[in-house]
Formats: sequence, structure tokens, C-alpha cells
Amino acid sequence: YSGVGLEITSENGLIRVITPMDGGPALRAGVEAGDVITAINGQSTAGLTVAEVSEQLRGAAGESGVVTLLRDGPGPRDG
Repeated sequence: YSGVGLEITSENGLIRVITPMDGGPALRAGVEAGDVITAINGQSTAGLTVAEVSEQLRGAAGESGVVTLLRDGPGPRDG
């Protein structure tokens, strides 16, 4: 399996990106430190633990998915 290359934490019930890892898919997709992960493949992350979100972000190498992010500025965006 492979991940998207993110270090995440739970903050006030939100899953927040601490940092995208150098050279990882998340960094290449424009994910930034401080982004909030609100959904994975259309499924809300509300109420999920860091471990549960991490598991959902893993998949077979080369497999794609949609992660919806919220950051300061205009509404949510998919990455």
C-alpha cells in the first residue's frame, strides 16, 4: 500500500495537516500545512480519529482518490 504523504493531527475535532512530506503526492497536489481534511472520496471525516483518516488515505500504489480540503480563503477544494 501507499499513502499520500501527509502528517496529520486532530485539533478541536478537525483533521488538520501538520505538513505534507517532501516529494509526496500531497505536496505535488498543492496540499499545505494547516489545511483541514473535510472529506475523503466524498465521505466526511467528521468524528473520525487520526488513525481512521490515515487508514482511508492509504491505498495501493498508483491508486487515486479525492481529498477535500478547507483552508483560509474561498470554500473547500479537492486535492
